Order: sequence, then C-alpha cells, then structure tokens
Amino acid sequence: MSWAKGLAATALLGVFLMGGCGTQRTHRMLGGESGASDEAAQRNAGYTLLIDLLADESRVDGILMIKSLPESVVHLVKRISAESQSGLTRLNAALDDPPVVIPGNDGLPLIEVGARNRIRNWTTVDLLSGSGTSLERALLISQLQAIDSIRALSETLREQEASAARSAVLEGLLEAFTPLRTQVWNQLALIDG
Repeated sequence: MSWAKGLAATALLGVFLMGGCGTQRTHRMLGGESGASDEAAQRNAGYTLLIDLLADESRVDGILMIKSLPESVVHLVKRISAESQSGLTRLNAALDDPPVVIPGNDGLPLIEVGARNRIRNWTTVDLLSGSGTSLERALLISQLQAIDSIRALSETLREQEASAARSAVLEGLLEAFTPLRTQVWNQLALIDG
C-alpha cells in the first residue's frame, strides 16, 4: 500500500472509530423536570445513547480495511457491525411509536462526555498502532465493552418501554448481542491460551 493510500485509510478508520453518528447531540444533564416530561427526557436520553452506540458499532468493520486480523476475528467484527446496523435500522423505524422518542440529548454531564471522548481516542490509538495479538486483544476488548453497553441499555430501556414495537427491537438486540458477547470472550480466550 502506498504512503498516500495508507494515510487515507488511517484517516478513514479514524472517522469510523471516532466519528460518532453524524448528528449533533447535546449534552445537557437531565433533572429538574417533573412528571411525564422527566420520564420522556430520561427515555429520550437512553435511546440517544443506544442509537449513537449502534451507529458507532455499525462502522467497526472499517478497521478491516487497514488492519490484518485472523479470519475468526474478521468474521466476528463483520457480524457485530451487521447486527448493529440492523438493530439501528429497526430501532429508528420504531421511534415514532407512541410514546414518541425524540433522540438528541444524551443527558450526560460534560465531564462524562469528555471522559468518554478521551477513552474513545485512547482506544483508537491502540487500534491504529497495534498489530498481531495486541491489536486483536484491544479490538476484542473494545467490542466486549460496546456489546455490554448495548445489552445494558437495551435491557434497561426494555424494562420501562410502553411501545410493543420498541420492546421487540430491544429484545432482538439482546438476542443478537448476547451470543456475540460469548463469542468475543471465547476469541479472547484463544489469544491468551
């Protein structure tokens, strides 16, 4: 690969791994509201976090454009990306079900947003600079963390969801990502012997 192509691929990977979901999110702490509006704000914030995470994970296979990984990891990363894209599409289609979900504010304090961005940057550097088993391990650990977050958000949102359509999507996410979590753990165990 030429130097220019390598630089372009690295920049593309940075966009995939650090880009967020492309829409502008606000980070305003929730609270001070009462009744249904507070409940709606909490629900909207939870879905905003889940949507952003699914969007990020739908692009995780971008690393395969510039990094060489074992075929079993390639297959796993492609499945995570595909399940994320599928879940994101289904979830977006169910947002208009009553009670309507309006994503936009993730409800996080700016300190938490800064910490999450810093962790994302560190992970990106680890992935861009890694090779061999260190790259494989860093990628799988990042995927384990993302999968756990998807599962936790899905289950928490499902517990309070009034929409049958969104409940079904959240259940589908749990059904898709629970076995993927096991597969990531199994793949990590193969690295560590």
